Amino acid sequence: MIRPPNSRSMTSLAATNATARQRTTGPVAGNTTPATEERVGETRHPRFQNNLPLDLQARIARLQPSSASSSATQQLAQTRLAAASDSGKLPKYLGIFATGNAGDVERQIKEYIISGLELAKKTFHEDRNIVDCLNGISRNGDTLNAVEEPHITTFFIGKNTAQAESEQYKSFEIGRKTEIDVSGMAIVPGKIATGICFPDQSIIKIENEFPHITLMTGSWEASKSNDLLAALFRKGGPLNAEWSNRDFKELNNGFAKKFQLKVGDEVVTAYVVKPSTLSMHAETRAQYSA
Repeated sequence: MIRPPNSRSMTSLAATNATARQRTTGPVAGNTTPATEERVGETRHPRFQNNLPLDLQARIARLQPSSASSSATQQLAQTRLAAASDSGKLPKYLGIFATGNAGDVERQIKEYIISGLELAKKTFHEDRNIVDCLNGISRNGDTLNAVEEPHITTFFIGKNTAQAESEQYKSFEIGRKTEIDVSGMAIVPGKIATGICFPDQSIIKIENEFPHITLMTGSWEASKSNDLLAALFRKGGPLNAEWSNRDFKELNNGFAKKFQLKVGDEVVTAYVVKPSTLSMHAETRAQYSA
């Protein structure tokens, strides 16, 4: 409901408008200061800023976390991390975790992998491994399945309590908002799909030689992502130069290669594809064992 202005408001508004007219029509007699040009509509009622009533702005401001409260939240999380270290209950690892609705994140990852498999299918002329994997994912089969809490591991502690004394552990900031950008992926059909990442390590240091996010798993555990990327990118690997020079990040969408690799004790066919760049909202967390 719009209420009519009271007489006090009308008086105040009239005075404001009179002042505005005085500025636009010229100097007041006896005043040598040049008039200031003022555009129509620039004069606002003193109770309004940015087109919102001041009392409403104050209510909105109270709902928004201040930088001080955000800093206090991070400091509290840091204190809890330190307390956990003192008590001997250490996290299993520190990481950058995809955030948002879990179903939405899973769907986003699934669509990205399907786009990569479609690219490989087109490039390698109906490759049977790719076709079977694609059909399995499309009908929610068991070729590859979603992982819980997709993340980039930044620092692994495990049972090594000495890790809690490292500078990387002590300086880790819990709750930092960031993004996960997946530049492409390595897929071993039926076994694993691993996202290849180039995070800015001047902001968040990552211990892993090949930063990545495991997107889906089949018969391999998520930790096999490390072995797969090592076989691809280490010295002697087929994409060592692209990794070392960071050329892979700059490759055009549509890149697709197929390799025979020895990963652990197995010889597998791996497909490295870049259908596009996948971006997800994320934040830093400490992950504890169940």
